[in-house]
Amino acid sequence: YQDSIRLNVFSVQQLTVDSCQTATCLVIDVSGSMSGAKLTAAKSAASTFVRNMDTFDRAAILKFSDCYSVVQNFTSDTTLLLSAISGLVAGGRTAHFDGVWAGVGLTIPELGSKAVINLTDGLENNSGACGSASTPDGLGDGFADDSTLIVNLALGAGIPIYSITLGSGFDPQYAQKMAYAT
Repeated sequence: YQDSIRLNVFSVQQLTVDSCQTATCLVIDVSGSMSGAKLTAAKSAASTFVRNMDTFDRAAILKFSDCYSVVQNFTSDTTLLLSAISGLVAGGRTAHFDGVWAGVGLTIPELGSKAVINLTDGLENNSGACGSASTPDGLGDGFADDSTLIVNLALGAGIPIYSITLGSGFDPQYAQKMAYAT
């Protein structure tokens, strides 16, 4: 099921040893709007994901608020990943698109299957604060070009973006658009 809709289109394929490597970047919103229960839920989901990683899995933790930063680069060391997650604190504005853009970029050079998991409440109000002319600019254009820019980067690298929207009160349309398009 996705968004309460039953999906009947999928296939099951046998994995080979060389296809067992998986690299997942957890892009976590730590802006002020995520304080309290939302950040607690995001940290819980991320920790559960890490605890369920297999031997060949690698993950990275990237957070965003006013800007983005890599909290833990790709590793299979679950202790390092769990420590990075537990240290996340909410505050600041929300450079959502900058964070997802950076998460896709961080994941591109990894080997094997790749994915970006975006944990957010859907708010966007600060992209462009930490990027350059070729990254999301956050201009007053409805952010349409920003989400398209991210989708094109992800599709070009074969990286799906999964969006987990926490809480309510904000419009998750751009997070959904990135997920559906990739």
